[in-house]
Amino acid sequence: MRSNRGKQDNSMDFYEVLSRYYDGIFPVGEEDMAFLTRLVRGCGPILDLGCGTGNKTEFFALDAAGDNRSVTAIDSDKAMIEQARNAHARSNIRYETMDMQDIDLRLKPASFDAVLCLGNTLVHLTAQDEIRALLGKVHALLTERGRLLIQILNYDRILTREQYSLPLLESHEALFTRRYIWKEGEMRFVTSLQVKESGQTFSNDIPLVPLRKAELDAQLELAGFRSRTYYGSFSGEAYSDDSFVSIVCCEP
Repeated sequence: MRSNRGKQDNSMDFYEVLSRYYDGIFPVGEEDMAFLTRLVRGCGPILDLGCGTGNKTEFFALDAAGDNRSVTAIDSDKAMIEQARNAHARSNIRYETMDMQDIDLRLKPASFDAVLCLGNTLVHLTAQDEIRALLGKVHALLTERGRLLIQILNYDRILTREQYSLPLLESHEALFTRRYIWKEGEMRFVTSLQVKESGQTFSNDIPLVPLRKAELDAQLELAGFRSRTYYGSFSGEAYSDDSFVSIVCCEP
């Protein structure tokens, strides 16, 4: 699911465990997906970067007319991809284990009408230059009419308000806690998954790039995305510094 790994307090891989409970912890809102799918209406082949278990991916597998369209969905975590194939398989979705930084090595240029990078995936890269490089690779994969759809948390809001704890997420099987540690210009993302039945707790600690809107916009401009429209919610509200999320739809 992500491009980096962190410290864990259990010998079992954190993301392998998380994949089993992911859909319950991160349920997909149909209204949210209705907004996101409208942003890629009319697009043909789609690439989904950091697809996780594929619980969002399958919403993009049908176009507005209800016809199947080709979707390639990648994630760096093998367990997430296995769960995606088991739980969210469709004949027109190809799930592949792949680091998103390798897309230029494994995918053909100008082969996608849309590229998705949802679920705060982009900031799991480790540095601004990695983000810049990835956006350039995405630009090369898009057709002339292509578009890029990114969704991350609003780090302007998080850093300005110093709101380093995120809401507790709970399913009937697990509890998931998330918090940021901001120290000396570095942000770390510390998470903990507690399995209710066994009482086991699995923890993870990884670096994140707290990407502000101005930084993201500059990176997109450098990558060649001339048209960029920002939203601050899944209902399509305009972005503001107080928005909880940052969603941007870009075109070359």
